[in-house]
Amino acid sequence: MSHGSRADGEPPNEIVELPIDGMLDLHAFRPEDARGVVGDYLDACRDKGVLDVRIIHGKGRGVLRRIVHSVLNDRGDVDSFRLAADSGSWGATVVRLFPRPRSPRTNGGGTNSIALVMLVALLGVTVGCSQGGTGDAGETMAAGASAAAGEAEPEVISLDGRPLYRPRLTDERRAQLEDNLATALAGYEAAADDEDAVIWYGRRLAYLSRYNDAIDVYTVGIEKIPGSYKLLRHRGHRYISTRQLERAASDLLEATVLAEAHRVEIEPDGAPNALDIPLSNVHFNIWYHLGLVYYLQGDFEKARDAYLECITYSDNNDLLVATTDWLYMTYRRLGDDEAAAAVLEPITADMEIVENDAYPRRLLMYKGEVGPEELLDLRPEDDPDTALQIATQGYGVGNWYLVNGNEEAARGVFERILEGTSWAAFGYIAAEADLNRWDGR
Repeated sequence: MSHGSRADGEPPNEIVELPIDGMLDLHAFRPEDARGVVGDYLDACRDKGVLDVRIIHGKGRGVLRRIVHSVLNDRGDVDSFRLAADSGSWGATVVRLFPRPRSPRTNGGGTNSIALVMLVALLGVTVGCSQGGTGDAGETMAAGASAAAGEAEPEVISLDGRPLYRPRLTDERRAQLEDNLATALAGYEAAADDEDAVIWYGRRLAYLSRYNDAIDVYTVGIEKIPGSYKLLRHRGHRYISTRQLERAASDLLEATVLAEAHRVEIEPDGAPNALDIPLSNVHFNIWYHLGLVYYLQGDFEKARDAYLECITYSDNNDLLVATTDWLYMTYRRLGDDEAAAAVLEPITADMEIVENDAYPRRLLMYKGEVGPEELLDLRPEDDPDTALQIATQGYGVGNWYLVNGNEEAARGVFERILEGTSWAAFGYIAAEADLNRWDGR
């Protein structure tokens, strides 16, 4: 496998065999070769049954890290990946691969190195250099990623490769959520086979931004209660939170099939609204989240179809404005401006809304009744509630700029969203996805 020759005046290529030991250091490779090197190395590891891999990419400006995470996101054989907890920074990513299916063929004796010789362009850095990296030392941590947060490793890796940490909570808020979690855990330990007990334990974990722990709980629950469309709905939601979009789509699509045989049920709220009246139903949440997954993946035709189905379960104004907002944006992305305008007709300024007040303001902006600058005139920006509003309101504004041809303004809004801390908000994830597609990642 050849990565091409070096530019004039640079050190010559040298042939190096890489041991298949689960440790790959990218510092000795040219950035333009890194994608191919990572892919071939993972293939070789999987062939050898080496399923735990550490890829050292350093800190620097994050170029190699983004390349690595882009490769990992595109591969179907990656079970999970996270920034190394023991690296002291973001200098390495640890990967868990799915094993290859059993085959009657054997690899023969094999070797301990990649079968194809790799051309390594030495950059004056030896293979096996320190994990700290050789890039800019001044690279700042991503939003919410600070040592003060007390997290040894990130909860999530963003779609563009940034580490995202659990947000800080006030002592009072954390105590409340931990108390709720303790109650849910007690119920789960008393009846681990009970669907509601599993759901509430997972939900209470997720309210503390422990999304991966929640996924683990739902996974165990699904094994014990096969055919639970409710557990698939909740796990699918948290796969979205953790940017595992293919898995989210799989869970939610399966949930749509299983739910067909069941009546529509109101879904209890974990954080009750002002009227203490739950407004959403399980069928709505399945289709709403499935539409979101397709939207994030850029499959706008499937997103449109999912949201049209979701509309049928949007039986109150709060659900209607939420579905209409995403359906409008989807139609605009498809270039169907006539259909987009039609879905706005039921939306009026005097609609009675209980909790989803951000959506009607965005919808009124689409209708030309509210200016985009009004939706983003929010202070102070370091307030958690303001950060959430920037993510939710801001995404609608950025999308409105984009579909109306002002790409520069759209990019500015999307980048502002990613400077905030509300990385679990759907608007934040959608801004990530758009910028990724925009930049060809």
